[in-house]
Amino acid sequence: MVLTDPPAASLNPYRPGPSGEVLRAMASMDWDDYLRHEAATYRQLAEKPENVFGKQELLDLAAVCEEVANSIEDRLTGG
Repeated sequence: MVLTDPPAASLNPYRPGPSGEVLRAMASMDWDDYLRHEAATYRQLAEKPENVFGKQELLDLAAVCEEVANSIEDRLTGG
């Protein structure tokens, strides 16, 4: 099976297309929201049957993303 990359916008609204857009988008990004979105993506990938061997790694990545997002949010709210 040949895998092709779908358009970036359909995968993740936080990942702009391939050009100079990346740096502009990153400057205005809410990092905690971005990391939570990434965590959700990793969890969805972990549930796919073809990811049997990488499932735990994806779940671990999701947990790290959530932890960092919480840390960022705590710092922003002063808690």
